[in-house]
Amino acid sequence: MNNSKQANSNADTTEIKLALYIQELFEVLYLNLGLQQLIDKAREILGHPMVVHDMGFKVLTASYDAHEIVDFTQDEHGNNYINEDTIQFIRSNNVADKVRKKGSSEYIKKLEPLNGTNLSIIKINDIEIAQFAVYEAGIKFKEIDFKLIDKITQILSVELQKSNAFNMDHSLIPNYVLTDLLDGKIMTQDAVRDKLHYLNWIQEKNLYIIVISNKDRKGLDFKIPAVVQVLKEFIPLENCIIFQSNITAFIPKKLYEKLFIGSKSEFINLLERNELRAGISLNLSEISDCKRYYLQAIEALEIGKKQNIIVSFFKDSALNIISDLIKSKYNYMDFCHPAVIKIIEFDQQNQTDLLLTLKHYLYYRSSPNEASKVLCIHRNTLFYRINKIKDMTGIDLNHVTEISQLYFSIRLLEINGYEINA
Repeated sequence: MNNSKQANSNADTTEIKLALYIQELFEVLYLNLGLQQLIDKAREILGHPMVVHDMGFKVLTASYDAHEIVDFTQDEHGNNYINEDTIQFIRSNNVADKVRKKGSSEYIKKLEPLNGTNLSIIKINDIEIAQFAVYEAGIKFKEIDFKLIDKITQILSVELQKSNAFNMDHSLIPNYVLTDLLDGKIMTQDAVRDKLHYLNWIQEKNLYIIVISNKDRKGLDFKIPAVVQVLKEFIPLENCIIFQSNITAFIPKKLYEKLFIGSKSEFINLLERNELRAGISLNLSEISDCKRYYLQAIEALEIGKKQNIIVSFFKDSALNIISDLIKSKYNYMDFCHPAVIKIIEFDQQNQTDLLLTLKHYLYYRSSPNEASKVLCIHRNTLFYRINKIKDMTGIDLNHVTEISQLYFSIRLLEINGYEINA
């Protein structure tokens, strides 16, 4: 019983201390003393070195002794950044992912004793905008420290929201020329170029339009300032405008390739983490025609939202658009090849997967071996099934028109939720 009372007493003492410490931090917050003063107070309370850096590892503020624990590098403008070795450690150990999964700060243990780091992610309106690192530095973290770090993270979020560092970036000046063009106001190409030149806007000829929005809601609205801060690590803000509550970016081909071509895109990961979605237009050569390409990006974005695709390209959207046009007047099943309907019925009655076989056979038309590999069947089995389909339906797989109609029918089914591989 005495042990229980002692435990309760200790818990009460911890909660009282926690409340008093938080009150001290709130006093700094509400006195508008700034981010550095807030970190100085947090350093005084916790007794550990600490750093706040944005998602691009630019140091926003640090305690007076942080440089003794972590090395900084400086750019030509005098901005401090976390050094490359530390960045590689964070990335290779998936530290940020562990924090996201846990939903609170995460202690990262290192080989040397009492040399760990407690890391948390600072969010504004659910957008990850910074990280808060507290270093053990030879003094073991106490239980109350972990609770305090989570509370300080929340307070830092409030401070960053009212800080000039995270208000709307001055680079994101509304571009009246682009806004007029996106609204559909007609201008000659020469007039557009002259006006954009006057505004010192990018002079690339080949651009892509990207529209960035929420995963589910119509527009970004109040999330725009926070999204801007994480976006600028990838896209120059002078390439962006705010239009109809979303962020619209005009990016040149080289940047397009950097952002989207490759097996692992950090930009796509950023969108996914922050529950954002993007639609991408075709390549735009005449800026005066940007409304057409903006609408392409919007169409791709909406298609991507429906299918829960993080980044959706208009170039891949043709069948989805055709499907929507069909459904606006007809039952889409009326456009399916009769042979496909017959195969569906046969599969359902006999628990077979002939339609799946046909799909991959048509897709890998020039490589039956690849189709067999995808289906995990022998090549002879593949041809046996295809011959069975031919006999059953009477289709001619040497006729390009019939092949096109069959594959279109299969894709139309998939676009509308029919699970062919089920």
